Amino acid sequence: MAATPRETADLVIVNGRLPTVEGDATAIAVKGDKITRVGKDRAVLALRGKATKVIDARGRSVLPGFNDNHVHLYWGARSLAAPDVRAQRDLAGIQKVIGDYAEANPDLDWIDAGGWLNAQLPGGAPDKTMLDTISTTRPIVLWSLDRHSAWVNSKALALIGVTAETPDPPNGEFVRDPVTRQPTGWLKEISAVSFLQAAMPKPSTAEHERMMTLAINEALRNGVTSVNEAFGNVEEFEILDGMRKHDKLSLRISYALGVTPGFSDAEFARYQAVWRAHPDTPLLKTGVVKFFLDGVPNAHTAFLLAPWGPQKDTGQSIYPRDEVMNLVSRFDAAGWQVMMHAMGDGAVRLGLDAVQNAETRNKPPARGRRHRIEHAFLVEPTDIQRFGKLKVLAAYQPVDMFLPPSTPADPPNPQRPPQEGARWNAVRAAGAHASLGSDWPVFTMNALARIYGIVDSRRADQRMSLKQALRAYTRESAYASFNEKTQGSLTPGQFADIVILSRDLVGSPPAAASDLAVDMTIFAGRVAYERERR
Repeated sequence: MAATPRETADLVIVNGRLPTVEGDATAIAVKGDKITRVGKDRAVLALRGKATKVIDARGRSVLPGFNDNHVHLYWGARSLAAPDVRAQRDLAGIQKVIGDYAEANPDLDWIDAGGWLNAQLPGGAPDKTMLDTISTTRPIVLWSLDRHSAWVNSKALALIGVTAETPDPPNGEFVRDPVTRQPTGWLKEISAVSFLQAAMPKPSTAEHERMMTLAINEALRNGVTSVNEAFGNVEEFEILDGMRKHDKLSLRISYALGVTPGFSDAEFARYQAVWRAHPDTPLLKTGVVKFFLDGVPNAHTAFLLAPWGPQKDTGQSIYPRDEVMNLVSRFDAAGWQVMMHAMGDGAVRLGLDAVQNAETRNKPPARGRRHRIEHAFLVEPTDIQRFGKLKVLAAYQPVDMFLPPSTPADPPNPQRPPQEGARWNAVRAAGAHASLGSDWPVFTMNALARIYGIVDSRRADQRMSLKQALRAYTRESAYASFNEKTQGSLTPGQFADIVILSRDLVGSPPAAASDLAVDMTIFAGRVAYERERR
């Protein structure tokens, strides 16, 4: 019997392998932007009409679109538009890449690139003189891989007005020569980097939209159909909303507005007004804020209970404890979701304490609490169970590649052994939700390589089954943004955000990251990306 016009699908995918779906389903039907049926080929093909688009998956895996729990869209797009130096072996390699870029782009007022690591540099520390060899007349900025530091030349230092007399900002540092006390060109942490951001040219709305389009295309190329913007601002949010209104937004974005030390009553009122003026839409929403509790061990700015790895002291939190308690409680009472960057176990404990304090002081928000700790890199074992008890979500962004056999599982440190419990499986065992993402552009948005880095992990406490890892990158990340009812699974009624891979993950598992690729990304029922065949 032929399908009636009401039942006819706009799109059907057949002959697929659906590892996230229970049972023996092989096909999916789509009407408009929603999935309408999941089942066997014959049943789904019965919904085909004259105008139905039929995609033969040819035995390849078909998955829900990936939900990336933590990205920085604008910074990621900037990293696509300029060189990334993380692959260079040493300072000479960095200087050549940046020098060639500067020479090829004589019209750029600022040379802006990034990706450096301390291990690439003599003595492990950047210095302005290393960039002055490229130019002393144009400002040069290189962002560290984790984006918590910037390395600048003398011209950039002069433009931002940092001198020997400039005091360090709260919870940041202008690194100085120990003898002359002159700034070396290394700006540590967000408060120091903000001096630089204030001096750099602001992009026009058109340029910002162009950058966002680059970011969206990169997401779709990697099968990512939903993201959590992890530290944004009102101006960028409204640019994205303008793109949404003009049908230029082919990515679902949960947008976290950034909070910095000294956050005022006026800023709180502004955030409240923005949320009221922009109710949730299927493509863009807010109602979430993000702030930093500490830095990162590589910059020696994490807040630790005891020294770990490259950081030989315990550091301190970015905010005083009372301020963290008040911030989380205030946003919790107003119904906001709170994301807290916490790398050190001291910062993680502080974040858990703040959620517990808010739970004690406030009534539950109407939509419930889903406060998040981002990274949770080190967690004191006694705090693991608190994730489950407090229903705090752990948002992880692990390394995005298969590790070669020579790579150590953890950096050795005689002061402190590796923490076996500080990962996603321990948090899941405690009854909490643990999701996966990239922290792009710190790492690529390549979800597949990241998933298999976990599936094949040599550490039993970090290893997941394929199904568990896929769930953490789809349903769990959707849950982390209050989106599990509309995305994250191949279920009738959910958005038709679908990925077709280059192989069958179960029947033909990959041996290397290069064996994995996204062949097609379908967003809202339409093909949004298709890999070129060679």
